[in-house]
Amino acid sequence: MARKVILMGLDGATFDIIQPLIKKGKLPNLQKLISKGSSRVLKSCIPPNTDPAWPVCFTGMNPGNLGFLFYMQDIGDDYYRKRLWRNPIEEDLFTVASQNGKKVVALNIPVSFPPKEVNGVYVTGLLTPPNSAFTFPRSVQGELGDDYRISIPDFKFLSDDEKVENLKKEINAKFGLALEFYKKHKPELFTFVTMETDLVHHFFWRYMDQNHPLYEASKHGNVINEVYELIDEKLGQFLSAMDEDTIFIVMSDHGAKGSSLDFNINRYLINHGLMKLKVGSKKKAFKLAYTLLGLKNKTARSIAKKVFLGKRGNAKKISQEIQLGFRDIDWADTKAFGLGSYGLFINLQGREDEGVVSNETYEKVRAALINELRQITHEGKKVINEIYKKEDIYHGRYMDKLPDIVFIADYNFFVRDFFTEEEFSVSDFCAAHHPEGIFIAYGKDIVKNELSSANLIDVMPTILHTLGCKIPRWCEGNVLKDIFRKGSPLHNQQTILISEKEQRDEDEKRKIGEILKGIKI
Repeated sequence: MARKVILMGLDGATFDIIQPLIKKGKLPNLQKLISKGSSRVLKSCIPPNTDPAWPVCFTGMNPGNLGFLFYMQDIGDDYYRKRLWRNPIEEDLFTVASQNGKKVVALNIPVSFPPKEVNGVYVTGLLTPPNSAFTFPRSVQGELGDDYRISIPDFKFLSDDEKVENLKKEINAKFGLALEFYKKHKPELFTFVTMETDLVHHFFWRYMDQNHPLYEASKHGNVINEVYELIDEKLGQFLSAMDEDTIFIVMSDHGAKGSSLDFNINRYLINHGLMKLKVGSKKKAFKLAYTLLGLKNKTARSIAKKVFLGKRGNAKKISQEIQLGFRDIDWADTKAFGLGSYGLFINLQGREDEGVVSNETYEKVRAALINELRQITHEGKKVINEIYKKEDIYHGRYMDKLPDIVFIADYNFFVRDFFTEEEFSVSDFCAAHHPEGIFIAYGKDIVKNELSSANLIDVMPTILHTLGCKIPRWCEGNVLKDIFRKGSPLHNQQTILISEKEQRDEDEKRKIGEILKGIKI
C-alpha cells in the first residue's frame, strides 16, 4: 500500500547538536520522531558538500553522472565563470514521482535550477541565478510574496546581531509558507529544504564550543541551539497537520564540525612551483585589504570591510576587483589548479584551453600531486585526510568534467580556491562540513530502531518505494527496506524498477520535449 511522504531537509544538521538538546528536553518533536521511528547516521557523498550532496540525494546518482561537484566562489573573472560548468538536472525525485501520477510540492530545492515541470509545484533554492524565473508554474512566484528571498543577501557581511535576526526571520517566513503550501495543495510528496542550519553552524560554532581554536564568549553562544529549537517547533506544526497515511522524514545532506582555518590550495600550488602567476599580477590593493581584514581589532576590521568590501549590495563587485584570480595565472607554466573546495584539475593538453601537461605524463604528474597533498601539514597537523583519483570513486557520462584528484581535508581546515598571500589564514567559517548527516523516519509503517548508517544516494529510491512508484533504472541507490516494520505493507511491497522499454520511452519523450522547446514559431 502506497503512502504519502513529507520530507524535511535540514542542510548540515547533525546528531552532535540534536542528541544533547534532546537529553535536555529541548527538542520534543525530534525526540518523538527518533524514539518512535527509525533513525541513523546518513553518510553523505564525496565530497560532503551542499553541491553535489542535494543533487545526489534527489537523483540517486553519483557525481560522475551529474557532471558537477562543487559550490564554487565566483570571484568574477571570465576564465573562472567559464569553468563554472554544470549539467542541468533533467529528472529528479519530483519529476519521477510526477510521471508516476503523484502530486508533488518541492520548495527551496538547492542546486536544482531551472525549475522542473511537475504535477504540482517546484521552487528552486541555493544557486538559482539572480532575477530568474525560479518556480513552476510561473504563477507560484507571485504567491511567494514580494519579500521572498531564496537566500539571505551578503550574509557573511552582516553583523552577528543582523545574522541572528535574519536567520530566525527566514525560518519563520519559509516554514510558514511551506505549511501554507502543504495545507493548500495536499500533495502526496511534500519536500522543503532549509539552509539556515548550515549557515548557523558556519558562523556561530565558535561561540558554542569552548574547545574551538577561535572560541569567544558571546551573547550569541546559544544561537545554534535556538535555531534547532525553532525548527523543532516548526516540524511539530507539520506533524499536527499530517494524516496517519503519511511517512515523515527528516534528513540532512551532510553534518558539521568546528573548524578555524582556510587552506588556500592555489597559494599552496604557487608556493610549491606547480602554478605561476603572470608578472605584475600581484595587486597592492589586494595585499592591503587582506592585511586590514585580518586585523584583530574589531573596529579597525569593521572599517576595513566598509572600505574594501563596500556596502552590502556592492560587496561582490568591489571585492572581486581587488582579488587575484584565474585571469592572473600564467598557464604556460602551470601544472595544476584548484577549483572549488575539494579538487585539483591538471592543466591537461587537449582539455584545458592552455594545457601544458601531456597525456603521456598525466599519470606521473597526478601521482606527484597526490604525494604532495599527503605531505601537507600545518603546525604539526596533517591537513588532508583522504585523497582519491576521480575514477576510483565516480563513474558515469560526465567524468571528464570532474577534478582529476578529489580530497577531503581534516575538519579543522576549510579548503578554498582563493589566491591569497598565505597558504593558511583565519577562516570566515568556524565550522566545516562532515560526512555524517542525519536520517529520521516516522510513521505507522516505520520500525522503531536506531541503526548504524545509511547512504545519501539511497534516499530517492526509498521515497519512491514508499510512494508506490516505479524506480528508474538510472537510479543507483537502494531502498532502505530495514526502516519498514516487518509485515507492514511497505516492507512486503515489491520494489519495482521501470522496465527497459518504459525507460527508453521516457528518454525519447524527454528528447522530443527538449527539441520542441527549442523550436521558435
